[in-house]
Amino acid sequence: MDNLRFYNSFHFAVLSHKKSKHTDNSRGIDRHFIGRMRRGCGKLVPDGKEPLLLAPGDVFYLPQGLRYHSYWTPENGEDGTVEWESYGFDFFPCKSGRQYAMQKLSPSKLALTYLDQIGVSHEERVSSVGFLYAFLGEVFPTMQRLDTDPRRELFSKAQHYIYNHKDLKVPELARHCGMSESGLYAFFRSYAQTTPIEEKNRVLVNKAITLLGSTDLSVEEISDRVGFQSVAYFRKIVRKNTGKTPTEIRLEQSKKFEL
Repeated sequence: MDNLRFYNSFHFAVLSHKKSKHTDNSRGIDRHFIGRMRRGCGKLVPDGKEPLLLAPGDVFYLPQGLRYHSYWTPENGEDGTVEWESYGFDFFPCKSGRQYAMQKLSPSKLALTYLDQIGVSHEERVSSVGFLYAFLGEVFPTMQRLDTDPRRELFSKAQHYIYNHKDLKVPELARHCGMSESGLYAFFRSYAQTTPIEEKNRVLVNKAITLLGSTDLSVEEISDRVGFQSVAYFRKIVRKNTGKTPTEIRLEQSKKFEL
């Protein structure tokens, strides 16, 4: 892993809004998140599950790939502010591949100390990354695991392969997952209402979004780096997945990285 990829695998920020806000994450989030509410309230509504209600001081975890809608409400109605800390990370430090559910956390005083240290700068530094993983090490024993679901594990296996193979060939992915190519397409359609190629494009677009916000690379360079064969196709897929152009995303993401 090179230095750029390492630092781009984290995104630390404080997010705030002066009015109620709804965010559609039904496509699935591209990384894990630890969050902590500062002001106002939040409601996270995952597909087919009970919502998670958040109040000031609550610390919560969102797993990579989670599909949900979020609703943020300022304190004191529209005259206040809703604000929360957001610590995103790509790599979950669990050798067994165990997965955890979206949940509120009950961190110890020591764990909260680690979280406070990250909050000093909210920047992706060696020290703050260290404090993030120290925090995770403290809360692991009390975190709620997901029930074992062979389909979820299979989809996670496929996602991991897609993430690490930008020149994805579907027959190779099918062999990796132990099924035929037609079986793989049927599985993706039934489990995630998508296809392997659409999932690959989603992953590549998420990588591109990070690069657009955190580097000065041109659109052409980013298109080539993440694995698209032409800039025109890159622009088309970005628009299809986000509804925005690379330039619009760059402006939007650059503001986030300034927080």
